[in-house]
Amino acid sequence: MNHIGYMEKRKHGTSAFPIQYYYVDRTHPRYVMTAHWHREFEIIRVLSGNFTVYLNNTEHILKQNDVLFVGCGCLHRGQPDECVYECIVVDLKMLLSQQDDVIERYISQIINCSVNIKNILSHEEQETLHTVDRLFTSMSSTPPYYELSVYGLLFTLLSQLYSSGYISASGCTQPSRQIAQISSVLDWINQNYKEQINLKKLSAVTNLNPNYICKIFKNFTGQTITQYTNELRIEHACYDIAQNNKSITEAAFRNGFNDLSYFSKTFRLCKGMTPREWKQLTHK
Repeated sequence: MNHIGYMEKRKHGTSAFPIQYYYVDRTHPRYVMTAHWHREFEIIRVLSGNFTVYLNNTEHILKQNDVLFVGCGCLHRGQPDECVYECIVVDLKMLLSQQDDVIERYISQIINCSVNIKNILSHEEQETLHTVDRLFTSMSSTPPYYELSVYGLLFTLLSQLYSSGYISASGCTQPSRQIAQISSVLDWINQNYKEQINLKKLSAVTNLNPNYICKIFKNFTGQTITQYTNELRIEHACYDIAQNNKSITEAAFRNGFNDLSYFSKTFRLCKGMTPREWKQLTHK
């Protein structure tokens, strides 16, 4: 299984086929989805359990078989509850290669955040649910020539979402100033998480008042800056242990921790188990 990207602007898939499938269970480094954003369109489907997702700070509670659409540039985070879920992250620019004016108009509206998107797909939308299911099946199993199927299914899905009113240009509102500000703070932390993070640095690079940063950060992420940074470091450490075969000590020091005791304490707070227990779980 592929592990979800830590950097908001990380490429998903390849430059020729910029779409990626992710399967997320409790062994995943980013099982708890920390606040982040990206320019790609994302589809989340819950396979079991419950998943509370915040889109631009609006709460959505997902249950088994629920499908959620995350618009381009939307700030989002999520808290799973005994949950297994899967995601498809796609750069919709891949659909513009035909240089068709009609296609470009519809796709560009989504990419440029100039449409409203109804986020949760109703279970009554059976035809659209079937398209979503076929898309996840193609991306997760990658049968021969699946790329052709994926292109066709994406066009079909977007057509269905426009036709049923799930994507609409009417009454579209642009992201608030606070969302843009918190996104810039998250960007900086994601790029510098290995270094010492403090309010003085954040204030200098974002030109925002330190108290104001703390207020909007807690409001949009549900965490303090220290909690968020530590969780981000733990995610990267988990990835190094699981995917890069690094030792626990090496993973800790590579990702901003200078004290193994503090790393272990923080790891247990984030994952509910020790680093050694998590390593054994993921290397079965």
